[in-house]
Amino acid sequence: MKRLLLAAAFMMTAMAASAQSIVTSDESIAKNMTSWRFSVQSGYGYRVGRVDRSQDQVLVDHAKKLKHGFMFGADATCYFMGTLGVGLKYSALSSSANESVTVTFEDGNVESGQMKDNIRISFIGPMASYRMMCRDGRDTFLMNLGLGYLGYRNDAVLIDPYVIKGGSLGYLYELGYDLGITDKVSIGATFGYISGSLFSYEAYSEGAWRTVSLDSDSYESLTHLQLSIGVRINL
Repeated sequence: MKRLLLAAAFMMTAMAASAQSIVTSDESIAKNMTSWRFSVQSGYGYRVGRVDRSQDQVLVDHAKKLKHGFMFGADATCYFMGTLGVGLKYSALSSSANESVTVTFEDGNVESGQMKDNIRISFIGPMASYRMMCRDGRDTFLMNLGLGYLGYRNDAVLIDPYVIKGGSLGYLYELGYDLGITDKVSIGATFGYISGSLFSYEAYSEGAWRTVSLDSDSYESLTHLQLSIGVRINL
Protein backbone atom coordinates (compact mmCIF):
# COMPACT_ATOMS: atom_id res chain seq x y z
CA MET A 1 0.00 0.00 0.00
CA LYS A 2 2.89 2.39 0.75
CA ARG A 3 4.25 1.82 -2.76
CA LEU A 4 0.83 2.68 -4.23
CA LEU A 5 0.68 5.93 -2.25
CA LEU A 6 4.21 6.91 -3.30
CA ALA A 7 3.43 6.13 -6.94
CA ALA A 8 0.30 8.28 -6.80
CA ALA A 9 2.17 11.21 -5.24
CA PHE A 10 4.96 10.95 -7.83
CA MET A 11 2.53 10.84 -10.75
CA MET A 12 0.54 13.86 -9.54
CA THR A 13 3.75 15.87 -8.99
CA ALA A 14 5.16 14.93 -12.40
CA MET A 15 1.99 15.90 -14.23
CA ALA A 16 1.79 19.22 -12.40
CA ALA A 17 5.39 19.97 -13.36
CA SER A 18 4.72 19.08 -16.99
CA ALA A 19 1.87 21.59 -17.11
CA GLN A 20 4.35 24.48 -16.79
CA SER A 21 5.46 24.00 -20.39
CA ILE A 22 1.98 24.43 -21.90
CA VAL A 23 0.97 27.90 -23.09
CA THR A 24 -2.56 28.72 -24.25
CA SER A 25 -4.41 31.87 -25.20
CA ASP A 26 -7.07 33.61 -23.08
CA GLU A 27 -9.64 32.25 -25.51
CA SER A 28 -8.61 28.63 -24.92
CA ILE A 29 -8.65 29.20 -21.15
CA ALA A 30 -12.21 30.48 -21.40
CA LYS A 31 -13.21 27.47 -23.48
CA ASN A 32 -11.76 25.18 -20.83
CA MET A 33 -14.31 26.43 -18.27
CA THR A 34 -16.87 24.05 -19.74
CA SER A 35 -20.05 22.66 -18.25
CA TRP A 36 -19.45 18.93 -18.75
CA ARG A 37 -16.56 16.55 -18.14
CA PHE A 38 -16.65 12.91 -19.28
CA SER A 39 -13.98 10.45 -18.19
CA VAL A 40 -12.94 6.83 -18.67
CA GLN A 41 -10.00 5.27 -16.86
CA SER A 42 -8.35 2.00 -15.89
CA GLY A 43 -5.55 0.94 -13.61
CA TYR A 44 -4.56 -0.91 -10.46
CA GLY A 45 -6.62 -1.65 -7.36
CA TYR A 46 -5.62 -2.89 -3.93
CA ARG A 47 -7.97 -4.20 -1.23
CA VAL A 48 -6.88 -3.03 2.22
CA GLY A 49 -8.78 -5.57 4.32
CA ARG A 50 -6.92 -7.75 6.79
CA VAL A 51 -5.97 -11.32 5.83
CA ASP A 52 -6.71 -13.95 8.48
CA ARG A 53 -3.27 -15.49 9.02
CA SER A 54 -4.60 -18.17 11.38
CA GLN A 55 -5.78 -20.15 8.32
CA ASP A 56 -3.84 -22.77 6.41
CA GLN A 57 -0.96 -21.18 4.46
CA VAL A 58 -2.59 -22.11 1.13
CA LEU A 59 -5.66 -20.06 2.09
CA VAL A 60 -3.50 -17.17 3.29
CA ASP A 61 -1.59 -17.05 -0.01
CA HIS A 62 -4.86 -17.32 -1.94
CA ALA A 63 -6.33 -14.37 -0.01
CA LYS A 64 -3.19 -12.28 -0.63
CA LYS A 65 -3.54 -12.79 -4.39
CA LEU A 66 -7.13 -11.53 -4.23
CA LYS A 67 -6.01 -8.23 -2.69
CA HIS A 68 -4.58 -7.09 -6.06
CA GLY A 69 -6.68 -6.43 -9.12
CA PHE A 70 -7.55 -4.49 -12.25
CA MET A 71 -9.94 -1.55 -12.11
CA PHE A 72 -12.06 0.19 -14.73
CA GLY A 73 -14.23 3.24 -14.33
CA ALA A 74 -16.23 5.97 -16.03
CA ASP A 75 -17.93 9.14 -14.86
CA ALA A 76 -19.79 12.22 -16.05
CA THR A 77 -19.78 15.55 -14.20
CA CYS A 78 -21.69 18.77 -14.74
CA TYR A 79 -19.95 21.90 -13.39
CA PHE A 80 -22.73 24.38 -12.76
CA MET A 81 -20.61 26.96 -10.87
CA GLY A 82 -17.33 26.82 -12.76
CA THR A 83 -15.45 25.04 -9.98
CA LEU A 84 -18.28 23.08 -8.32
CA GLY A 85 -20.19 20.25 -9.90
CA VAL A 86 -22.20 17.09 -9.45
CA GLY A 87 -21.82 13.85 -11.34
CA LEU A 88 -22.35 10.12 -11.59
CA LYS A 89 -19.53 7.65 -10.99
CA TYR A 90 -19.05 3.97 -11.86
CA SER A 91 -16.00 1.99 -10.82
CA ALA A 92 -15.26 -1.75 -10.76
CA LEU A 93 -12.38 -3.71 -9.26
CA SER A 94 -11.77 -7.27 -10.49
CA SER A 95 -9.47 -9.84 -8.92
CA SER A 96 -9.04 -13.60 -9.25
CA ALA A 97 -7.03 -16.51 -7.91
CA ASN A 98 -6.88 -20.25 -8.55
CA GLU A 99 -5.37 -23.08 -6.47
CA SER A 100 -5.37 -26.88 -6.43
CA VAL A 101 -6.63 -28.07 -3.04
CA THR A 102 -7.67 -31.12 -1.06
CA VAL A 103 -10.74 -30.53 1.10
CA THR A 104 -12.07 -32.53 4.06
CA PHE A 105 -15.83 -31.96 4.38
CA GLU A 106 -17.93 -32.07 7.57
CA ASP A 107 -19.17 -35.56 6.75
CA GLY A 108 -15.58 -36.82 6.59
CA ASN A 109 -15.33 -37.11 2.81
CA VAL A 110 -12.05 -35.96 1.25
CA GLU A 111 -11.96 -34.56 -2.29
CA SER A 112 -9.33 -32.90 -4.44
CA GLY A 113 -10.01 -30.21 -7.03
CA GLN A 114 -9.88 -26.51 -7.75
CA MET A 115 -10.40 -23.53 -5.47
CA LYS A 116 -11.20 -20.47 -7.59
CA ASP A 117 -12.40 -16.99 -6.80
CA ASN A 118 -13.41 -14.45 -9.44
CA ILE A 119 -14.41 -11.31 -7.55
CA ARG A 120 -15.85 -8.01 -8.74
CA ILE A 121 -16.49 -5.04 -6.43
CA SER A 122 -18.55 -2.31 -8.12
CA PHE A 123 -19.35 1.21 -7.00
CA ILE A 124 -22.07 3.34 -8.58
CA GLY A 125 -23.50 6.55 -7.26
CA PRO A 126 -23.63 10.34 -7.32
CA MET A 127 -20.65 12.48 -6.41
CA ALA A 128 -19.81 16.11 -5.68
CA SER A 129 -16.75 17.54 -7.41
CA TYR A 130 -14.47 20.53 -6.92
CA ARG A 131 -11.97 21.53 -9.59
CA MET A 132 -9.20 24.13 -9.56
CA MET A 133 -7.69 25.49 -12.76
CA CYS A 134 -3.90 25.19 -12.76
CA ARG A 135 -0.99 26.85 -14.57
CA ASP A 136 -2.31 28.29 -17.81
CA GLY A 137 -5.90 27.27 -17.23
CA ARG A 138 -5.86 24.16 -19.39
CA ASP A 139 -4.97 21.77 -16.57
CA THR A 140 -7.17 21.00 -13.57
CA PHE A 141 -6.82 19.58 -10.09
CA LEU A 142 -9.92 17.71 -8.89
CA MET A 143 -11.39 16.45 -5.64
CA ASN A 144 -14.44 14.16 -5.66
CA LEU A 145 -16.66 12.86 -2.86
CA GLY A 146 -19.30 10.22 -3.55
CA LEU A 147 -21.91 8.11 -1.82
CA GLY A 148 -23.54 5.13 -3.50
CA TYR A 149 -24.09 1.41 -3.86
CA LEU A 150 -21.10 -0.89 -3.36
CA GLY A 151 -21.79 -4.30 -4.85
CA TYR A 152 -19.91 -7.58 -4.42
CA ARG A 153 -20.02 -10.72 -6.55
CA ASN A 154 -17.82 -13.81 -6.44
CA ASP A 155 -18.21 -16.55 -9.06
CA ALA A 156 -16.29 -19.21 -7.19
CA VAL A 157 -15.40 -22.88 -7.14
CA LEU A 158 -14.51 -25.06 -4.18
CA ILE A 159 -14.56 -28.47 -5.83
CA ASP A 160 -18.10 -27.51 -6.95
CA PRO A 161 -19.16 -24.08 -8.28
CA TYR A 162 -21.05 -21.55 -6.17
CA VAL A 163 -21.90 -17.83 -6.22
CA ILE A 164 -21.77 -15.18 -3.50
CA LYS A 165 -23.27 -11.73 -3.96
CA GLY A 166 -24.26 -8.81 -1.80
CA GLY A 167 -24.21 -5.06 -1.45
CA SER A 168 -23.62 -2.23 0.98
CA LEU A 169 -23.34 1.54 1.27
CA GLY A 170 -20.09 2.79 -0.25
CA TYR A 171 -18.08 5.98 0.14
CA LEU A 172 -15.81 7.45 -2.54
CA TYR A 173 -12.88 9.84 -2.11
CA GLU A 174 -10.74 10.90 -5.10
CA LEU A 175 -7.89 13.23 -6.01
CA GLY A 176 -7.02 13.77 -9.65
CA TYR A 177 -4.99 15.88 -12.03
CA ASP A 178 -5.90 16.42 -15.70
CA LEU A 179 -3.19 17.49 -18.15
CA GLY A 180 -4.60 19.30 -21.18
CA ILE A 181 -3.74 17.98 -24.63
CA THR A 182 -6.21 20.18 -26.53
CA ASP A 183 -8.94 22.57 -25.41
CA LYS A 184 -11.35 19.65 -25.09
CA VAL A 185 -9.19 16.56 -24.49
CA SER A 186 -7.06 15.79 -21.44
CA ILE A 187 -5.25 12.84 -19.97
CA GLY A 188 -5.24 12.46 -16.24
CA ALA A 189 -4.28 10.43 -13.22
CA THR A 190 -6.61 9.71 -10.31
CA PHE A 191 -5.97 8.29 -6.86
CA GLY A 192 -9.12 6.93 -5.22
CA TYR A 193 -10.29 5.40 -1.97
CA ILE A 194 -13.57 3.46 -1.86
CA SER A 195 -14.78 2.14 1.49
CA GLY A 196 -17.57 -0.14 2.68
CA SER A 197 -18.25 -3.50 4.32
CA LEU A 198 -20.48 -6.48 3.62
CA PHE A 199 -22.69 -7.37 6.59
CA SER A 200 -24.60 -10.21 4.88
CA TYR A 201 -24.68 -11.91 1.50
CA GLU A 202 -26.65 -14.26 -0.74
CA ALA A 203 -25.04 -17.62 -1.56
CA TYR A 204 -26.06 -19.93 -4.41
CA SER A 205 -25.08 -23.59 -4.51
CA GLU A 206 -26.74 -26.88 -5.38
CA GLY A 207 -29.62 -25.08 -7.11
CA ALA A 208 -30.73 -22.86 -4.22
CA TRP A 209 -30.08 -19.42 -2.73
CA ARG A 210 -29.62 -18.80 0.98
CA THR A 211 -28.93 -15.68 3.04
CA VAL A 212 -25.90 -15.58 5.32
CA SER A 213 -25.57 -12.92 8.05
CA LEU A 214 -22.06 -12.13 9.26
CA ASP A 215 -21.01 -11.51 12.85
CA SER A 216 -19.58 -8.07 13.66
CA ASP A 217 -16.06 -9.54 13.92
CA SER A 218 -16.28 -11.19 10.48
CA TYR A 219 -17.68 -8.46 8.23
CA GLU A 220 -16.22 -8.62 4.72
CA SER A 221 -14.27 -5.43 3.99
CA LEU A 222 -14.79 -4.10 0.46
CA THR A 223 -12.48 -1.12 1.03
CA HIS A 224 -9.84 -0.61 -1.62
CA LEU A 225 -7.41 1.89 -3.15
CA GLN A 226 -7.22 2.72 -6.85
CA LEU A 227 -4.60 4.32 -9.05
CA SER A 228 -5.75 4.95 -12.60
CA ILE A 229 -4.95 6.79 -15.82
CA GLY A 230 -7.56 7.83 -18.34
CA VAL A 231 -8.93 10.15 -21.00
CA ARG A 232 -11.17 13.14 -20.25
CA ILE A 233 -13.47 15.00 -22.65
CA ASN A 234 -14.51 18.58 -21.74
CA LEU A 235 -17.59 19.98 -23.50
